[in-house]
Amino acid sequence: MPQPLKFYEMFNLTGRRIRNEPSELIGEKYNQELFIAVFWEESFFQNKVQDFGWDAGRAVGFGQVQWALVNKLMGTHHQQPKQAVLADDELSVDISIKAMLEADQWARGNKLAALKHYAGGTKAPLWTKTSDALKQIPEIGKYWEISEADTAKNKDAIIAALRITRKDTIISKLF
Repeated sequence: MPQPLKFYEMFNLTGRRIRNEPSELIGEKYNQELFIAVFWEESFFQNKVQDFGWDAGRAVGFGQVQWALVNKLMGTHHQQPKQAVLADDELSVDISIKAMLEADQWARGNKLAALKHYAGGTKAPLWTKTSDALKQIPEIGKYWEISEADTAKNKDAIIAALRITRKDTIISKLF
């Protein structure tokens, strides 16, 4: 099982990939803090194959994107899309961003419907609450990147925000 990224590593990686996305929806409507909530809830910041639930083994990456969608989004130039996503943290974030855009298109621009479509359930309200809580942290809400020192300084607020979405003992490994 892969080790989880530290909070600041996940936040900074997500910020870099969002800045590279040409869609105006990413960064505004679907912001960095929202993706952090998704990545925490779906994979505990681990780039891995889904390992539990009714659909175990059918999703991949930080955002646990379903295989069929990964194949569609990556096209035919990848012989083994699952392995490509697992081998490349940037690609894993990019696939989640593309999957969110696909969900937004399916939902005809309705953000809540898009989040529910992405997750296949009732996780969306918790993701948005976590996103809102993270945005209240000055070092997070105003910047694309956060230092390891600022993460440590804001540890309690970050933990409180992440626990809105999902509580787990692995949270101590993020700092």
